[in-house]
Amino acid sequence: MIYILFLTTPTYQTVLATALLFFGLTAGLLMGTIWSRIKKDKEKLNTEVLRERYGEWLSEMVISEEPVATLDEVMVMANEVERTIFLEELLGLHKNLSGEMAIKLEKLYLIYGLAIGSLQKLQHKSWYVRMAGLHEIKQMRFKEALPKIVPLTKDKNKQVQKEAALLHADLSGNPMVLLQHVAGKLSRWHQMHIAKMLGEKEDDEIPPLRNWLKTDNPSVMVFVTQMMLAFNQIDDHECLLPLLTCEDDKVKKEAIHNLARWRIYGVLPTLFDMYADESISEKVKLEILNAIGVIGDETHFEFLETQMRLQNYDINLAAARALKAISSKGEQRLTVIYKNAQPRLQSIIKHAMDKRI
Repeated sequence: MIYILFLTTPTYQTVLATALLFFGLTAGLLMGTIWSRIKKDKEKLNTEVLRERYGEWLSEMVISEEPVATLDEVMVMANEVERTIFLEELLGLHKNLSGEMAIKLEKLYLIYGLAIGSLQKLQHKSWYVRMAGLHEIKQMRFKEALPKIVPLTKDKNKQVQKEAALLHADLSGNPMVLLQHVAGKLSRWHQMHIAKMLGEKEDDEIPPLRNWLKTDNPSVMVFVTQMMLAFNQIDDHECLLPLLTCEDDKVKKEAIHNLARWRIYGVLPTLFDMYADESISEKVKLEILNAIGVIGDETHFEFLETQMRLQNYDINLAAARALKAISSKGEQRLTVIYKNAQPRLQSIIKHAMDKRI
């Protein structure tokens, strides 16, 4: 009787309702988990089936001697998921191919509108999606994307900026366009990539660099001058002459260095005029002395000897080295000077004559 009365109490009913609710929620959660797992397994299976199907078809396509074909009805991509899987298979196969085989896949990339998807990624709010679009365009050599790539060289994300700048240079075929995206001092990053990309080209594929000297940026002038020397664009040596009047000493020095290395003897009168200018810095004077050692002759011995006797150690040493470098007669002249020189000058000449340095 007491048990029956207990079963009818509010406390028991509350406990029972709570238990039933708990078991109901648990059962529902379990069923939901099982259903979700079944759904994911099914999607995974479908993905694997599609990967295998697309992969086999693409592999057959690239080794076939027939022109690029179109997907049959069974292979039609019904939704974005299938298009993504197809693109992943195409990119994965393409990265290991070259020549005609790679070109076939690049044509498929265009035929099925996959390039449109890559362009849409460039506008995505997430930077890593924009990066993915750039990588796809780069791999597929999709040059028509250039107008959409250039704006990304000013993207708020630095990684996207750099990737877009590199892709601009790559697809345009001119590594020097990287300089268009330089604000302020030219970075080591820009210098490294431009030099690398130029070095990968054949000599007749390297564009003339002279036009890139038309800038107000001294760091760009210096770098372009260095690249002109590295790729021996000696025919454009006259473009360096205006740099001799540049206010930046580094620009002057690089121009002098190039002209000397290229044996442009006609620049010597200009260099002597510069040397006589009291406003010219010591660093530039040292570079001029080095140049005289390369393109000077015996008529400059007296000038160099005068510079050796000044009260400036660096100038003295550079002049002595230049005298020695001009010819064997210059070395003989140093030997004669040494015999009658003061200890300080003897020390300088000894240093200049030291073959270990």
